[in-house]
Amino acid sequence: MDATKITATMIDTAVSRGIKELEDDPKRTIRKMADLGRQFSTGHFQPTLFEIFQQLLENEDSPYYDFLQYFLRHTDKDNLKKFGINIGYYSWTHYARILRTASDEKKRSIPWILDIHYSICQNNSSINAEDIRNLISDVNHLGINTFSIFLSGKGIVDNSLFSVFEAFPESAFFLFTEDAQLTISQQALLKKTGNVILLVNCSGEDALATCSALNSSGNLYSIYFKYNDTDVKSLEQRSFYDALSAFPANMLYLLRENENVTCAGELVKNIRMEAKAPYFIWECEYDKAAIGEFLLEKPAVFLTVLANGNIQISTLDSKPRILPGLNIKNTGFENIIDSL
Repeated sequence: MDATKITATMIDTAVSRGIKELEDDPKRTIRKMADLGRQFSTGHFQPTLFEIFQQLLENEDSPYYDFLQYFLRHTDKDNLKKFGINIGYYSWTHYARILRTASDEKKRSIPWILDIHYSICQNNSSINAEDIRNLISDVNHLGINTFSIFLSGKGIVDNSLFSVFEAFPESAFFLFTEDAQLTISQQALLKKTGNVILLVNCSGEDALATCSALNSSGNLYSIYFKYNDTDVKSLEQRSFYDALSAFPANMLYLLRENENVTCAGELVKNIRMEAKAPYFIWECEYDKAAIGEFLLEKPAVFLTVLANGNIQISTLDSKPRILPGLNIKNTGFENIIDSL
């Protein structure tokens, strides 16, 4: 067993022990795990991350204690550990070293996370599961180990996509369902695979029932919401959460409805530190950029693989644009990076 696997096994053992101790003294154990995480973290930015955790947990009445306990009661422990290790250790520590080396050699930013749009209504121009499998194999050596997959189209997701998750057991996947549906057997497979977090569009007509089912089954999941400028004003007034209070979820991911909406990232960061909201909130673009800048000490860049295989580039401060003539079906990803 190589050193990477040994470290991952040690982390798994420590987390398993911590989860058991949570049942006896949850508040003390959570603080202890945050302290140990900060002390032993070896990644480029984990010490900063754990310092933030410690600040959030200083208040004995912090709602985050209740969030964590509820989360642990309703989430499969193996699923939780697997995903946490994949993103916390593999992506942000092991592969992050590779990412920094590749970024320095190429003298440009390389994204730590890759967005992929996948149509469940396949046609001749659509990328398929095999294209995604080849893409992940192509980008791993650059240090990219985390992927957001955005589903489009109505209907049940084809099983070929789930073989991708099984093929990369050390990777972490955020699966945004939009209007797509997953069968009970597919949900069970995701829980067993352990490296996927499901994100349910809380504006969907079946969203509440879906969340309740996932909560009962122990799947790792969150809700997400596409916000506009009116929603930003509601966030500023701290009245935004009222309409979402029925969802049995602890995390809320916010995505801009379109590129013209004002990014609420700074506001969301302030709300997190207040520790008063009924959810632990993320602003997807802002937080992706913040993590990328921590990892690379360079301005973050976002790369998106569209459903037809074309490549879109953007930053937190610039609108998306298509890279002309580049498509994952006929261009290696390293060549795409070199063209930036």
